[in-house]
Amino acid sequence: MILSMAKAVNDAAFVCCFMTQEYEDSVNCKLELQHAQKLHKPIIPCMVSNRKVWKPSPSKWLDLITGSILAVDFSNISEENINTKVRELIDRIKKQSSAPPAESNATFVKLLKSVRQKYLEQNRIKRIVNEEIFFPLEQSYINLAMVEAKEQQEKEKNLKQQRQNKQEQENEQNSTSKYNLDKILGTYEEIHGVKISIHVEDIFQKCNNEIKKVLVLGRAGIGKSTFCLYVTYLWAKSQLWSEYDLVILIHLRRLADTNYPLNKRYTPVDLAEMEYFQQDPLSEDARRLFKQQYDKRKFLWILDGYDEFSQSIPEQLKRVFDNIRETQHHILTSRPYAIDLSYDVKMEIIGFTNDNIPKYIEQFFGQIKDDASHSSSKKLKLLNFLRSNPSIWGVAHIPVNLELICSLWSNNDWIETDTLTITALYDEIIEWLCRRHLTRQHINHTAMTKLVVYKQCYNELRFLEHLAFKAMENNNIMLPPKLLMQTEAETECYLSEHPQLLNMGIFKSYDDSPIPNQNETKKQHYFVHLSFQEHFAARHLLRLLNSPDKHEAINYINNNKYQQRFRLVFVFAAGLIATSHYESCKNLFWTTIQGEPLDLVGIAHVKLIIECLNEGISQTVDTERAAFLKFISQWLNICITVKKLGVTDNLLESFQRADSLVNASLIQNKLIQLLQTQDIPARRIVIQFILKLEISNPIPKLISAILKALVDEDKYVRGSACEVFVRMSEKAATDEVVHGLLNALRDKDDNVTKQAINALVKMADQIPTKVAIDGLCNALYDEDSNVRCRACEVIGKMGGKAATNQVFNALLNALQAEQSSVRCNACEALGKMGGKAATNEIIDGLRKALHDEVSYVRSNACEALGKIGGKAATNEIIDGLRKALHHEDSYVRRIACQALGKMGGKAATDHVINSLRKIFHDEDSYVRRCVRDTLANLGKEAVTNEMIHEILNALKDDDRDVRRRACQTLYNMDVEAATKEVIGGLLHAYLDEDSYVTDLARKTILKMTKHEATNQVIEGLWDALRDDDYSVGNIAHEVLVKMCKKGATNEFIFVLLDAIHDDESWVRVTACNALSSIEEMSATNDLIDGLLDALHNKDSHVRSSICYVLGNIGERAATSEVIDGLLNAVHDIDSYVRRSACDALAKMGEKAATDHVINALLNAIYDKDSDVRCNAWEAIVKMQGKGATNVSTVGLLDALQDKDSGVRLRACQILGNMGTKAATKEVIGGLQHAFLDEYSCVKSYACEAVGKMGEKAATNDVIICLLNALQDKESFVRRSACNALGNMDVKAQTSDVIICLLKTLGDEDVFVRSDACEALVKIDGKVVTNELINGLMNALRDEQPFVRSGACKTLAKIGAKATSNTLIESLLNAIQDEDLSVRCCAIEAIGNMGDESATSEVIDALLNALHDKKSDIRWRVCEAIGNMGEKVATEHEINGLLNALHDEDSYVRRCACEALGKMGEKVTTSQVIDGFLNAVRDENYSVSTGALEAIVKIGEKTATNQVIDGLLVTLRYENSDVRRRVCGALGRIGEKVATAQIANGLINALNDKDSYVRDDACDAFVKIAKNTSSNVVIDILLKTLCSENSHDKWGARKALEKIVEQTRASNVIITLVNADIYYTDYMYKSLVVVVLKRALVSFDVLKELDSNILSKLLSYFQEIDEIWANPIPSDQFIKVWLHTRNDAWIPLIVFAALRQGVALTVIENSILIYDHNDVFMLDISPTEMLKTLIDAFNCQKRDLQCSPDSMIRSGTITVHSLPLSKIT
Repeated sequence: MILSMAKAVNDAAFVCCFMTQEYEDSVNCKLELQHAQKLHKPIIPCMVSNRKVWKPSPSKWLDLITGSILAVDFSNISEENINTKVRELIDRIKKQSSAPPAESNATFVKLLKSVRQKYLEQNRIKRIVNEEIFFPLEQSYINLAMVEAKEQQEKEKNLKQQRQNKQEQENEQNSTSKYNLDKILGTYEEIHGVKISIHVEDIFQKCNNEIKKVLVLGRAGIGKSTFCLYVTYLWAKSQLWSEYDLVILIHLRRLADTNYPLNKRYTPVDLAEMEYFQQDPLSEDARRLFKQQYDKRKFLWILDGYDEFSQSIPEQLKRVFDNIRETQHHILTSRPYAIDLSYDVKMEIIGFTNDNIPKYIEQFFGQIKDDASHSSSKKLKLLNFLRSNPSIWGVAHIPVNLELICSLWSNNDWIETDTLTITALYDEIIEWLCRRHLTRQHINHTAMTKLVVYKQCYNELRFLEHLAFKAMENNNIMLPPKLLMQTEAETECYLSEHPQLLNMGIFKSYDDSPIPNQNETKKQHYFVHLSFQEHFAARHLLRLLNSPDKHEAINYINNNKYQQRFRLVFVFAAGLIATSHYESCKNLFWTTIQGEPLDLVGIAHVKLIIECLNEGISQTVDTERAAFLKFISQWLNICITVKKLGVTDNLLESFQRADSLVNASLIQNKLIQLLQTQDIPARRIVIQFILKLEISNPIPKLISAILKALVDEDKYVRGSACEVFVRMSEKAATDEVVHGLLNALRDKDDNVTKQAINALVKMADQIPTKVAIDGLCNALYDEDSNVRCRACEVIGKMGGKAATNQVFNALLNALQAEQSSVRCNACEALGKMGGKAATNEIIDGLRKALHDEVSYVRSNACEALGKIGGKAATNEIIDGLRKALHHEDSYVRRIACQALGKMGGKAATDHVINSLRKIFHDEDSYVRRCVRDTLANLGKEAVTNEMIHEILNALKDDDRDVRRRACQTLYNMDVEAATKEVIGGLLHAYLDEDSYVTDLARKTILKMTKHEATNQVIEGLWDALRDDDYSVGNIAHEVLVKMCKKGATNEFIFVLLDAIHDDESWVRVTACNALSSIEEMSATNDLIDGLLDALHNKDSHVRSSICYVLGNIGERAATSEVIDGLLNAVHDIDSYVRRSACDALAKMGEKAATDHVINALLNAIYDKDSDVRCNAWEAIVKMQGKGATNVSTVGLLDALQDKDSGVRLRACQILGNMGTKAATKEVIGGLQHAFLDEYSCVKSYACEAVGKMGEKAATNDVIICLLNALQDKESFVRRSACNALGNMDVKAQTSDVIICLLKTLGDEDVFVRSDACEALVKIDGKVVTNELINGLMNALRDEQPFVRSGACKTLAKIGAKATSNTLIESLLNAIQDEDLSVRCCAIEAIGNMGDESATSEVIDALLNALHDKKSDIRWRVCEAIGNMGEKVATEHEINGLLNALHDEDSYVRRCACEALGKMGEKVTTSQVIDGFLNAVRDENYSVSTGALEAIVKIGEKTATNQVIDGLLVTLRYENSDVRRRVCGALGRIGEKVATAQIANGLINALNDKDSYVRDDACDAFVKIAKNTSSNVVIDILLKTLCSENSHDKWGARKALEKIVEQTRASNVIITLVNADIYYTDYMYKSLVVVVLKRALVSFDVLKELDSNILSKLLSYFQEIDEIWANPIPSDQFIKVWLHTRNDAWIPLIVFAALRQGVALTVIENSILIYDHNDVFMLDISPTEMLKTLIDAFNCQKRDLQCSPDSMIRSGTITVHSLPLSKIT
């Protein structure tokens, strides 16, 4: 019996002991549990007896083992409690089984702490300009915005499509050469989309998938790397993402060949080790734990800088990078260009917000050692300066730019400057950097002018200018070493002679941590922001214009002036020529800009002029400027009167960057003129255009014109006019505007009044007070109640600014208004004024309003009084609010309650408290919630003994809702209510039958103990430990332990240390457990001293626990005194203490690994207690580091000879766990000796050990020992021997081994025989021998069914290789076996042999088995027949399977379907099809699906009319799921064979009442159209589109749209474009848009279109704006025209160019096309074609310039109506 108990414990993963008095008295129970403890088995005590009646006796064996473990309480035998506790027990088992061993935890925690510490050390950021200055990381402002994923995916899809089409075209068009395919970097890095602000902690909220993946985008200098440092720092401080065990930041630019050599394949743990543990490589244990947690997705990876990594991912790292990205939670950062990865959740770092800029300035100047008042003055002046210069304010949102501006401002004061362009700003920054550069070289520059400073830095500036220019030409942001060396040679300025050149502050090396003495020319570099690169390039351009090589500059301008990537270069150049230093270049620069080649379209040219002219601000008296402004105003007129938003938006883009130009009177006068048009759509466009401009200095006439628009007949114009005033705010704050806006409050349109209110509020500070107040007060007396309401709303939004006696009087009058809405709004307005409205009259007025007949007035009066707060807390008001607590309207009661709460302690009168107590049980849940909040807000005054007493009584109420509210109230009161009695009450509430109450009680206790616990709380918990109710004590125990885990105060620790010496064992246990949760970082010297003293406690359990605590603290506790104390404990009289002491020494790492300690542990190996011996040598193994060292191996070998069988057993276990690392000759010899051990358990574990060592232990002697073990008397030894032999693979493939295992198939023990079968498969599965087959056949005759089924399973795994007539005969006999498992496995074995076993006898046996009573047999028969395939597809077998289609078991029916589906053409009979169709209607989903799958398989091979007709019939079935699956089936069949029969059937499904069916029918059409060359489907859908049935039309349109979106077949698109579909309603219009979007990007489609279709396309282009929503390749139409020579394309070419805003120039016989991304060059021959095209563009330009009025009338451009002969 004892051996059986020992075996059971040995094999157990956990031991659950159910404790009673009888259990404690049982000798056998004691032996069993002590054996479990010796084997370190996890023990979970379960309390069966009521603790009040009996509990384990203190200091007895049971208490010593289980006293420190929280027990599961089964004493309450109610069914509900038993179910609850069983679930708790299961959860405990699951939780413990998933937890790694304690020593592994310690290793992993140490790893985590190391990473955390590194992040915490990175708590500051270097300044970009001056790296000697730092600022705290937490003061960085990281702002994220959501980018709508759907919209972004659409753009990516279109971009990808565009690239594919360009490639196709280039393959076809040899005459076409791409001038520049590179993406525009920097200038168009913005991701245009809907953006919503989001906090860092909410970054994963939009992630719906199990694996959280987020792409974070950001422009250069915007703060992506700072974001990465910021989030890892917050994680390290436990302020973010606590759900992740580890956050790993990987700077992707470091993943290069230099750091990761090619000769290795890297894993994720390798990356972590290289980046964080290079100096201290991870142990094997740590690597294993890392892998475990990685597989469980416990990590979050931050992958920073994909844009720097994507172009050259090292081959050896690609696999690990992809693995992390695909399988792990991660955040990937990148610049927003060239992103080829798909992410559902994309975010963008948007730089500084408007609020961040003042904060940053405050922080920047706070670090400068300067006179405080002078520094404050500088900050204020800088902020005012930035706000008054819109262009500079915009630049300041980029962090790097703001730092440079602040650095400059700290030394210079620009406050006297009226205007400052971006060019001037950058010029000032460069001058400041040059002066700082000279200072570093000890050159006095105080008296130097700017020109002298530049001359002094000539070499440095020329080098940077030349480098920037070349980088722009080569489209480089990251500047390679080759470019630096080239620049050195061309400028004759060498870095070796000027090493300081690259340290001026705006040029940085690629790596922030360069190796000392490294050659700078070998590094990559970059400008801190692309705009500096563009500025220096502009300087170089002007330098060239002033030099003999001016032709180079002229060519550069001519070739690139319309290229968007160079826009800022020319803008900066225009700004620079406005200064005296470059003034000599002015004429040549502007002549070149205005000269040929000029943009044939015109709009790109005017945009260039706008931005360049805006930057040359000093040329205000230049006569040319007036001419330019006139030219610009002409184009402004054109773009607005065309009434095409795309054209208007194109020009608006430049005007928005031209802040000084929009303030020019000529431009504003033009806008005024345009606003006077009689055309309403045109007026809408004009007012919207004005709204989007930043007009800082509007002329009076413009304000008057907008004022006039306030009374426009069109509500959209009126609303936009109000919005314009909102935007202009103080700049338009005149008496007339105020009166106009006040009048707008009377408007009938809600949006107009809303915007008028916003404008008045925005102007509040600047509006002349008397004018505004008079106007609003007059409005408050208006006869129209709506006007009075809106006036109240404006006053409310103005808040305290409107708090005058005049307004108060008007509002008091409004409080008496007849209309309740006015009274309501008046109360609301007074409330928004807050304390400023606290006059006696107002308070009295609101008091009266508390009795208003309308409840909303009363509630608003309550709310207003609450906002006024304590100033309104008079006795009358408090009494009025108290009475309102009992009002019949629950909303009034709620708001009154909130108001009292906001008045604080003043409202905490006895009457109020009593009233609150009365509504504590209010019927309205919101009122009850407010009561709880109010009690908390009233403070200590509300926490009366009576209130607490009532709440505690409520905790015992029979009504669970009362108990819930009581808990919630205590939760809201927090520490104010944390008394000893409350803690006790909450602990009892923890046992409540209602889970909500227990959860709330737990949260309340934890909240009250979250911070430093009061003495009352601690006393309450200690008292609860002694409670008669065992469960209450358990909860108190749990809370005290959690309090300690969160961080115990010194006082609490001292309490715990005192409690160690308590007389009550449970108190001592709690104290020990609480102390054991203290981590290394929290351990103080006082704590360690107290623990050291406790090592002498008389209670051995305490001494043992103290050793455990010291071990948990780890290396921090490893002082010489502690180590000496633990060494004494190694010799303690109690074996548990000695064992724990060994464990503690093991956890202290290297500090404890002294000769003295190791010698003591070596002595302990010979301890009389076997557990101590085990722990001693385990400790030695840990101290020896990785693997099996000489000392540990020797110790283990000695342990194999130990007299105690438990030690020997444990030694075998450990050696087995060490695996191949321990497979030395000596160890294998020792294990061989263990095979002869007198105890069978030792022999069994010896077998397991050599089995885990595998081939390395497979010596002849070991194999002989294992073969002998196969004869052992104990079955578990024989089982272990079988398993070991199976693990030795090839080396065990000897005839002796196979023969012995075959003999073992006759073993008396069923499990041994089964394991022998499995071993045979492992050893000889690849080489099937006759001996093996014969042995298995003998096993088929075994008396035990388990062995027979095992043999069948083994034969099933071998499959066809085992086929023989004799074996088949044996398996046929097995099919008749009385045991179900045998029959099942026999059928499976036959089925796996495939058609090799398909004899007539087998078929007959299987068909007979189809009638077996057991469904497990029947479905396996179906599977077996299916595996035999077409060979058995005879009428007999088919009929058998058809009968099985009606089987009572759904899985049998499913398998029958699958089997028939595998039989091919032979089952295409009406009988089989009918059977399938009936099965499709099966109520079981899997059967229905299986039937359809079978039909599809048959249909794909032979799509007969019978098959298709059958499916079409099922489309009329009632079950919508069936109809959906039939649609899918028809689609799959149609992929192979597209027939009109299928298409017509699906047309009906398009009209299905179920939307999912309709969608699936559409998808089926897509599949058919995508994979066939037939136009049958398209023709049928087009005919249906002309049907009179609107549902059919809708379905056909939907199907066609999907086909177009998802197919790339050009014939489909051509058919649709040529079809006579002209939109007459939205249905057709949306189809036209989808068709054209797809057609316009396909060269193959466009080249097939004839002139009539092109004419129709032109009308579509002019009338449907949605067509232009997606980008059309700008060179597309010209390429098609060149290919087809069809001049009908010309009108489309010229209109598309205007609509898209592209530029076209002519150079010799070529045309250059400049779009927003690329530049293309097309050769055009003959010259007549080129002339035709040029004439067409000139014609369009003339029409645009000369006939804007006609375009207003017609809404189109006249050139498109001209005959082709006239164009040419």
